[in-house]
Amino acid sequence: MMAEPSVRGGPLGVAITRLAAAVVIAILVTGWVSELRRAATDPTVLKRDWTAFHRAGRMLPHGDTRDIYAGSFDTQYPFLYPPYVLYACVPVGLLPDAAAYGLIVGVDILALVLSLWLLHRWAPGHRGEYVTAALVVLASAPWNGVVIVGQVTPLLVLSLVAGFACWAGGRGLAAGLCLSLLMVKPNLGLIVACVAAVRGGRRMALGLAVGAAALLLATVPLGWSAWHDWFAASTRMASLVSGATMDLWKHQTVLAFWLTLLGDQVSRSAVRVLWAISIAPMVVGLGCVWWRVWRPQRLPRLLGVTVLFLIAANPYAYFYDGLLLLIPAVIWYVRSEEYADRVCHRVAGLALAAVFAWQHVSLFGLKGCVPLSLTGVFLVVWFAAEVVDLLRAGRIGGSVSG
Repeated sequence: MMAEPSVRGGPLGVAITRLAAAVVIAILVTGWVSELRRAATDPTVLKRDWTAFHRAGRMLPHGDTRDIYAGSFDTQYPFLYPPYVLYACVPVGLLPDAAAYGLIVGVDILALVLSLWLLHRWAPGHRGEYVTAALVVLASAPWNGVVIVGQVTPLLVLSLVAGFACWAGGRGLAAGLCLSLLMVKPNLGLIVACVAAVRGGRRMALGLAVGAAALLLATVPLGWSAWHDWFAASTRMASLVSGATMDLWKHQTVLAFWLTLLGDQVSRSAVRVLWAISIAPMVVGLGCVWWRVWRPQRLPRLLGVTVLFLIAANPYAYFYDGLLLLIPAVIWYVRSEEYADRVCHRVAGLALAAVFAWQHVSLFGLKGCVPLSLTGVFLVVWFAAEVVDLLRAGRIGGSVSG
């Protein structure tokens, strides 16, 4: 292990980090408040992603899911969530526009607070470290993007943290139930479910199965047509992503990097092959750490590396999905003493800083003027550093125990 933590930086480093984060937060909050004031005279200013939930909640009582899914493409914000999510949209749909947006933002804030609180209990660190981490999270582009557009990514963060915290506490059934809620986004939930079912034991698998069954049974009143409509909408969005007909610079993935880098120079099929080749080592790396390094006490870091894989290797991860990266970022900061190699820790930290900076520059600065997605590349570097360090820690641990 490292002889001393390398990231806390002493009082001066912490003070500078907190001050910088506070300045960024002040700037972003000022901009958000300005938009709220403009919305008083021009309500269209606030009409962003949250309107997809609002529209679905208003339309569900009428029972036509085709209008909810296919019709949403006629708006600027398609609805791509599975049919069981529709029920959660109903309370939002019952409210007027401003109240609906306020409800979603309020839920997001509560979910973020609970996530950081659970992380503090499960992966303990000094209170001051979590204060610094919280300020940096609040200053991050994904968090501010979530608030501005009214997305629900903090609920996914809470599901992950709660599930792994229950897992660490030996409550496999509860852990499985929490993690099954990630099926709100199947492209994220399926990967976590596979890992948890294999390593979590029977009770974990049972919790995942019960949670998934409950979600599926909830859609019976909607009929099979709801699933058909959802699948058609998802396929349509996949074609938009692979066809580079949307703002790919907002995506956080390796696939988005190749699509924005190569543009129309190569066929989309060739890009997908290149993407598959690029993420193949990541698949092997993730499998190796879960197979060779698995220990209950290493769950925080294993969760962190899994989240890095979820975002970087995914075919679809938008800027607001980047909020999930707060999990490996916080763990990197508060669990620095668990790293076996100082170089790996520093490389991971540099990659984290690059992700943080590029997310701000691309989302709030360039705004597509340079249509290049670099986040996925930085995440691959971060992922590689974490995997190498975990494997080394596993060898050290094995030799010590032997």
